[in-house]
Amino acid sequence: MASLSTQVPRRRWIIGGLLGRGVLVNSIDRITLSVAAPQIRAAFHLMATDIGLLFSGFGRIFMALGGIEPIPSPQ
Repeated sequence: MASLSTQVPRRRWIIGGLLGRGVLVNSIDRITLSVAAPQIRAAFHLMATDIGLLFSGFGRIFMALGGIEPIPSPQ
């Protein structure tokens, strides 16, 4: 049976790996949205400000989940 001293570092690596994968998925998601922005803009007849609000929506979600107070959007 493994001792407590070997279980704790293993848990740290598992947690670090899960966090790393989350960051990777987040980055790929944001890159994909940036690459697809011209096609999305043309398909839905959006203005540049609409795309900006779409991009900022992702940032607001991550700030809210991270406990950072989002900046209110001007409307």
